[in-house]
Order: sequence, then structure tokens, then C-alpha cells
Amino acid sequence: MQSTVEGEIKNLTRALNGLKDTDPFVVSGAIRQIGDMKHKIPVNFQGKVILMILKLSGDANQMVRLHAAIELGMLKNITPTDMHAAVVRRLLELSEDAEWGVRSHSVIALGRLKYNIPYALRARVIKRVFNLTRDNNSEVRGFASIAIGNLKYLIPRKMRGKVVKELLNMSREKDLKKPVIDSIGNLIDIIPQYRRKEIVKRLQELMHDDEFIAATASKTLGDIGKKIPLNMRRGVTKELMKLTGEQDETIKCAVVLAVGNLNEIIPSDMQKKVVDRLLELTREFDIERKLNSVEVRIAAITAIGILHAAIPDDMKKYITGRLLNLTADKNWRIRSSSVASLGMLKDYDYKNINNALDRLLKLMDDSDWHVKSAVLHAMGNIGEAIPRYRQNKKAIEKILELTHEHNLNVKIPATVALGKLKSIIPRECREEVTQRVLDMSADEGLNVSGSAVWAIGELCEVIPKSIQEDVVVKLLEIGKRGGWEFGRPVAEALGKLKNIIPREIGEKVIKSLLKLSCDSDWGVRRPAAWSLGELKLIMPKDMNLKVLNQLLLLSDDMVSGVRARAVYSLGKLGSIIPADMHEKIIIKILFLAKDPDWIVRRASAESLGNLKIIIKKEMKTDVVNTVVDLSEDPMWGVKEKGIHSLVLLDEIVPDNIMDRTIAKLLGLTGDDNDIVKVMSVQSLGKIGKRIQKDKQVHTFEKIIELSYDFEWNVRRVCALTIGELTKKFKNIPEEQRTEIIERMLNLCGDRDWSVRDASARAIGGMGVVIPKPLSEKVISKLMELTVDFDPSVRDSAFRSIKRLKFIIPASMKEEVDNALEFYE
Repeated sequence: MQSTVEGEIKNLTRALNGLKDTDPFVVSGAIRQIGDMKHKIPVNFQGKVILMILKLSGDANQMVRLHAAIELGMLKNITPTDMHAAVVRRLLELSEDAEWGVRSHSVIALGRLKYNIPYALRARVIKRVFNLTRDNNSEVRGFASIAIGNLKYLIPRKMRGKVVKELLNMSREKDLKKPVIDSIGNLIDIIPQYRRKEIVKRLQELMHDDEFIAATASKTLGDIGKKIPLNMRRGVTKELMKLTGEQDETIKCAVVLAVGNLNEIIPSDMQKKVVDRLLELTREFDIERKLNSVEVRIAAITAIGILHAAIPDDMKKYITGRLLNLTADKNWRIRSSSVASLGMLKDYDYKNINNALDRLLKLMDDSDWHVKSAVLHAMGNIGEAIPRYRQNKKAIEKILELTHEHNLNVKIPATVALGKLKSIIPRECREEVTQRVLDMSADEGLNVSGSAVWAIGELCEVIPKSIQEDVVVKLLEIGKRGGWEFGRPVAEALGKLKNIIPREIGEKVIKSLLKLSCDSDWGVRRPAAWSLGELKLIMPKDMNLKVLNQLLLLSDDMVSGVRARAVYSLGKLGSIIPADMHEKIIIKILFLAKDPDWIVRRASAESLGNLKIIIKKEMKTDVVNTVVDLSEDPMWGVKEKGIHSLVLLDEIVPDNIMDRTIAKLLGLTGDDNDIVKVMSVQSLGKIGKRIQKDKQVHTFEKIIELSYDFEWNVRRVCALTIGELTKKFKNIPEEQRTEIIERMLNLCGDRDWSVRDASARAIGGMGVVIPKPLSEKVISKLMELTVDFDPSVRDSAFRSIKRLKFIIPASMKEEVDNALEFYE
């Protein structure tokens, strides 16, 4: 280990000496070498390195300037915060260089910097990048269009329409079509609704261009999926389906994959037609006896896996059978693609899962390592579907066997699969699995050690008590090496193992994390900052102050990811923050709530809600106003946490602000983003008591409407929230009570087990709002669910029946009592 460190220091010294050479080729090579070694540069030396490269960016030789421009963008994560402005200004100067190569790489570097660009310089950067889309050199224009896509969230609202218009014009230039299409795909999140129709229309036109442009346009249409306007979705699907008959293989493959990516927007009456066409393309010959190339077959197989949510229920059994047959194909690429798609389907019918698993277990002995690797990834994905006490032991034993493979392309995914499959590891195999993963954690090279340490973190809940301390001690030993390969996974795993770390070694663990949080590699500092926030229960009291001060220090880190984890951890440690630090920490988080990077603002928004117990009376107004600002942030991730914190700060939020928040939440139930929809409904459930009486009927209407959503997680949260709100709202109108219960009964029959489970559980607490005429219907539906194939659904149904005993009709009492007696 020492010789490795010495070697790195020698290489860095050699590169730094190379910067002083007179030969431009040597200097350029040295600049590149420093870029490759960025994670090895000591923290206290990083600013000096940036300063040296800034100086070289003014060199007379264009090659030196070009490489300096490239690395100023690549080294953004080691650039001290107080040097961000200097770097941006220098790149703006270089973007006006006489040499087009220097201009090109300067604009790409500006695109890479993103949130490192200080607020005061953002408008200037966007204006300059936009102007470069009109440069006299087509290469520069192309790079500028890519950069504008990377800087999408920095573009002022008033400029967005102008940017889109310019990109649409550029898309008519032959040499710029591809970079412009890539940029449009990147920009779609911020493109105004009224412009999206033009974008989609232009992409449809470009689908009939030359092969590479057509393929790129098709891929982009698939990628933007839900952003396609509602009235254009059928037309886009039809056009892509038509192009699956293209002769050109490049276009055909891109189109087929794009069809798969449209899974969430394919009209329901077209789903069967789409699946039938994809199945046809998985065969060696299509219906017209035309040969399907291996590339096309692989694209179709992959698209079926991606499409899973849009596959009609009555076709799923056939699809599974078809994919299983394809796993016997003579071509290893077909076999591995079929296995990967089996893993993506996940929601198997419980009757078919054993057939699929038998086949996957056999394929673990396949002669080709690609297939073995694909099987291991698939097993990790379908883990929850593997029946307990039947196939699970066989699967775990086989995966353990594959961890001894010499081929790292099999060994690493086998290690990862063990971590993912923790919930199905039989009790009698747990020690063997833990010991094997622990042994591999000492392996060096190509992420074997990192994967093993990651798996240990995932296995935390199933590690036998007798070896828990040994596991932690081994991790501490590995963590001493520090760096990306060893320090990073250890820093993260220690936080995940919080529930099994013995108190008596708590001090050693905290000391180890404090050391890792000072690592020169930000990839180590980031998980270390997170883990410090997870370990408050094992943290010795005399170390609380050290940890809090270190997190405050990390909240000033030059890397936004580290700042975000540090402020998040401060929010988790509220109960150990001494009174004399309350004000200091809240002031710090209020400052970070204005950070240029949205991930830091998001963490600040979350922490302000979590730290309500330490907010002093005189600071409450500042905190509420800041959280309100965060709830209106242009980035939905910040907005989500801001709204959530307003909910947590409930007692100190004035009525007028809460009313605005509720109106905002009701509006967000119609958002395009599923995560935003889930958050808005959950939040409405939590602040139900603050919803004014005149808004209650409308609230139920919105949630019932959303409960028809395509995504199971949205339907599930709607069911739970309906149950929650019926307890908080008083005097619900009779007509709406009937509508609510009818909808809940429908959700109890949902195709997804988690929705059925949530609905069955929620309806058990709704006894007082169930209209008498619907009592029998409710109990009958719950009785049906007592024989559901999913054990969670059965359990929820039985529990709800017990809670609803007072509404059971006399005619059903004996049947229900017998069922409950059997359950107990």
C-alpha cells in the first residue's frame, strides 16, 4: 500500500514538473496527466494546481490553451469555491479565442461546470454559449448546442423560448443535426409547453433523414416519452411502429428501442399491437419470411423488457414463455438479452416464477460469461419474487459458487447479487454468505473489494449476531487504506451497518469516519459525511462536538455533493446538537439554502424541517420564509423537500402560508413527474387537519382522480392517503363517502399486489365512513383478499376484517369467524 502511495506522489510530482517544461507537447501531456490524477491530488494542494492550469490557459501555444480549457472543466470537483469565478471568467475569455479548437473546448468546459458557475456570472455564460451557437465554425456551433443542453437549469425562463427557436433553426444544418437533437433531448424538461409540439414535430421529420440522424431522432423521441404532448402520443407511436419495418438496421434498432421507451404513453388500445410486433421481431424470420438480424432481435428483446408496464395482463404469461425459449438460442447475445429482459419484467405471475427460476439456475452454468453475468443481474432484480423455502436456498448456493469464478465479469455481479438478495437468504446460509463476502472485501483490483464492501452494507439486517463485530472490525481495517476503491465503499457501508455496530467499538467507527471525511478524494468525503449522520446512536457523547464541527466544515466543501451530505447529516443529528450551537447550525443551513447547486438546496430544505426542535423563537419567521422560497424553487427536487418541510413545520407555519401550500399540493397532483405526484398526495395526507372545510371535497376528488394513474406507486399512495384523510375530515358528504368506498374496493382488486395491500390495510380504518349499504360489499372484498397469492395482502385483509367487526352483516358472521379462527 505504501509503495502505491509513493508511486502516486512520484507521478504527480512528475506531472507538475512537466507543467514547467518549455516543450508544448510535454506541457499538454502533463496537463492531461493531472486531469487523470485529479482524485489523488491532496486537498491542500488542489487550489495551487488549478492556479497553475489557469496560468497555462494563457500560453502562446494553442495546444496548451486547448488542453488547459479541457481540464478546467474536468477538474471542477477539486476547484476551490473561491476560484470558481476566476475559472469561469478565464473560460469565457478562451471562448473568444481565434482558434476554433480552443473555443470548442472552452464552451464544452463551461457546460461541464454547471452549478460551479457563480450566480453573478450565469447570465453572462448563458448569453456567451448561446452566441456560440451562431459561430462561423460548425464544430463550435455543435459543441455550443451540447453545452446549452448541459446548462439547461441555468437558462433564464425568458430565454428558453429563444434558445429552442435557435436550436430548431440549427437542426436544418446538415453538420449540426445530431448535436442539436442530443441537446433538445437534454433540454426537454425546461422547454415551454407551447414549444414542445414544434420539437416533437421536428424530431418526427428528422426520423426520415439519413440513417444516423434518423436513429438519433428516434432514440430522443423514446427518451422524452412522457414529455410528448398528449394529443401527439398516438401519432408518434404509430410512426415509430411503421418505421420498425425499415430496411436499414441502424434505424430499425433505434426505433424498436424507442418503442420500448414509450412504455408509459402508449395508448392502451395499441399495447397489444406493439407487443405483437416486438415479438415478431424477436424471431429469426418475421411474418413475411424476412430475416431479422441478431442486432434487431436483441433490440426487440430489450424493448420487451423495458415495455413491461405496458404489456397487457393476458399476454404476460406468453411473453415470459417466449423469453424463456429465447434463453436457449444458440447465439450468446440473444440468450443474455433474453435473461436481462426476464429480470426487467419482475411482476411474474406466482404460478410461472418457478419455471423462470429453474431456467435461470441452469443458465448459471452457461458456457458464456456474458450469459452468467446477465443471469446474476436478473436474479438481483427479481429477488422479491423468488419463492421462499423453495428456490431461494438453491439460488443463493449457486450464486455463492459463482463468487469463486476467476472471471471478474461474473465474480463482481455475483457479489452484488448477494447484497441485493438479502431478504431471501435462508437463515442457515447467512453466516456462510457474510463470511464469503467478507473474504472478498480484501480482494484488490477492478472493484471486487468495493463490490464486496457494498454487499456487506446491504446485508446488514441478516448478518448473524455472532460475527457482527468481526464484520465491522474488518471494514475498519480496510477503510484505513482510504481512497476511492477502499475508503469510499467502507465509508458508505458503516452508515448502513448502524443497527449492528456494537456500542463498545462506536468510538473506533466514528474516528475512522472522521478520518475518511478528510480524504483527498471527494468520493470518500461524501459517503463519510452521510454516515456520520446515520450513527448518532453509537456515537460517544464526548465525540458529538467533533462530529458536528466536522460536518460544519464539510458543509463548506468545494464539492456540492459533499456539502449536500453534510447538511443532510446535520439535519439528522438534531437531538445531539448542544443548545449553544442551535443558532449557529440554523444560520449555516439558511445560508446553504441559497447554494448555487440544487442538491445542496434540497438537503437544506429537508434539514430545516427535521431540525424544528432546535429552531429558536426569534428565527422561526426566517426559517418559514426560507422554506417557502425553497418550496417555489425551479428544481422539482428542491420544491418537493421544501413542501415536505412546510408539512413538518406545521405548528409554526401561519394559516395563509399553509393555505397556499395546500393549493400548491393540489396543483402538483397533476404534475408529469411521478415522484412529485406521490409527494403531493402524501403531504396532503399528513396535513389533513389544516385543510379548510371548503377544500375537503375538492381534495378527495383530486386524489380519487389520481388513483387511476398508470404507475402503481401513485395508486398505492392514493389508497393510503384516502384512508388517512377519512380520519381527519369530519362530516364527509354521504354521496362522496359512497364514491370513496367504491373506489377503494376497485383498488383492492388492483393488478399490483402493493396497491391491493395498501387498499386492504387502509379500508380497515375507514369503518365510520363506510355507508351501511356497502358494508357487505366491503367485507366480501376483504374475504376475497384473504386468499390472495401475496402474503402481505392476505395479512392486511385479515387485520382489516378484525377492525371492521362492527359492520359485518349477520349473514356473513359465521363465515368470517371461521376465517379469522383459521388465521389466528
